[in-house]
Amino acid sequence: MENYLSYIPKIMTIIEGNIMRLDYISYVVAVICFLLAAIVFAITPAYISDTTIVYTLTGVLAVLGLILAGVGYSQRPKKTMLPPPTPPSATPTTSTTSAPTPASVPTTTAPMEETKKTEEEIKSEKKPVRKRRRKA
Repeated sequence: MENYLSYIPKIMTIIEGNIMRLDYISYVVAVICFLLAAIVFAITPAYISDTTIVYTLTGVLAVLGLILAGVGYSQRPKKTMLPPPTPPSATPTTSTTSAPTPASVPTTTAPMEETKKTEEEIKSEKKPVRKRRRKA
């Protein structure tokens, strides 16, 4: 028995090292539960009069499969969105002359004002509506 227990630390390091993703394991066990539920439901002898045991076992295996599929879905690695690359900033060049550089004056631009259209311009933009023909 101690021989089998000596493998536990090795197994834990494999799991902690993410060699095998845990969501895959959950998906595999969920599929096994679904298969067992289908087998139990399909291969039920006809002479069993009390089918509550069969239906209960099938239901428990199906619910367990759904739970494990949900756990696998929640354990999957999330996709990370990388920020867009920033353009390299321009480095100021140093000149050999000692001329003073003028301080940069921040410029502000006023937001563009929306021009109000007259009613005639709005009416001219509307497309003409074709009238339907009457059936004879």
